[in-house]
Amino acid sequence: MIKFDAPKDNHGNNMPSSDQQPHKAPATDQLPAPQTAFKQEVFKRQALKPLAMLALGRTGADIERLVREARQKARRQKRKLTYADIKDALSAGQSTMSEELLWRIAVHESGHALAMIGFELGTIQTMSIGTGAGGFIDSNIKQHSAQNEDWINRMLAFTLAGRTAEMLILGSAGMGSGGTDQSDLAQATNLALDAETNLGFGQIHPLLYRRVLDQSAMPTGDRQLAELVHKRLEAAEAMASDLLTQNKDILLELAKHLVTEKVLDGNEVHELLGKNLKTGIP
Repeated sequence: MIKFDAPKDNHGNNMPSSDQQPHKAPATDQLPAPQTAFKQEVFKRQALKPLAMLALGRTGADIERLVREARQKARRQKRKLTYADIKDALSAGQSTMSEELLWRIAVHESGHALAMIGFELGTIQTMSIGTGAGGFIDSNIKQHSAQNEDWINRMLAFTLAGRTAEMLILGSAGMGSGGTDQSDLAQATNLALDAETNLGFGQIHPLLYRRVLDQSAMPTGDRQLAELVHKRLEAAEAMASDLLTQNKDILLELAKHLVTEKVLDGNEVHELLGKNLKTGIP
């Protein structure tokens, strides 16, 4: 229960009680400071946060366009823009995805989330599917961690964990893990290449620093290097597979919850994954 001090008038006297006042709510800026702050916090939690979570994965330009279109629709209907209009605009993309695709994306993102926590790399802030780029995870990597070869291998396993989860649960991997320079496969390949060429963890000539001007071309032009990079990626995939297999029931529980809710707060994710989660740290 939250208790507020009785509001005062300009002379420091107690204001009349509510049953003596007209039943007209004061403007927000006329409320006592504690009530104002509390009401604003409640508004953020109950109204703004769901919208912000639905907007995950979208650019500012995307959101501006959606709100503009919602406003135009309301204007044509000769009414004001409402909260529901904005919510519907942000969640419209969910209805265009098949249940099969949404389930695959939920499994993929749940694999990433479980690996982030299971490998003790950081925390999850939010997860969403069916909006923006399809699936999205906002996470915080632990600061001041010892970024040694073990850390790199865990980061690689986390990056590949979405694809690995698809293979474990669905029996195959979709195209979503690759295809662009920002994809999971691209990021994992670049990190593994850095480990082999310029971070001092290479299996051949580890002290030799090789400046990488075009990471995408180096493995294809050096067959031996390509084999070393791929070997490192295979080891990371095996790490991810071991972790996810040990926690398959929890992985499925998270994926089912995500496909139902579409958007999850980090606290919900950590609560779900906190149930008997076996970590990937020896």
